[in-house]
Amino acid sequence: MWASAPTWPPPGSPTTDTDQSARGLLELGRRLEASADRVRTLRWGPRTLDVDVLWVDGETVDEADLVVPHPRMFERAFVMVPLAELAPDLAEGWADPGTGGCRRLGDWHQPAARTGHQAP
Repeated sequence: MWASAPTWPPPGSPTTDTDQSARGLLELGRRLEASADRVRTLRWGPRTLDVDVLWVDGETVDEADLVVPHPRMFERAFVMVPLAELAPDLAEGWADPGTGGCRRLGDWHQPAARTGHQAP
């Protein structure tokens, strides 16, 4: 789990093995956003939760509401720094201009990593 400077809410980068398509993952993400009371009012505005589908191995999508691979993932250190750890082959050739304030919080299964707070 990683956090970045508050340009956006601190992102998490969970990965999973799934049989879901990119479209299925987007629909799941939207259900999760709705359960967190996400309201879409302003593009790139504040939000309670933001779920993006960045990469689905072997799948390319170019639709109005879904583009996979994500078109700006290589511009964002908060995506690429964790990706380089999880899948170095996907980050190959990416030049890190710095971590953009990204820092490793821990592994996803650790409660402190999910909240960003250390246990007392």
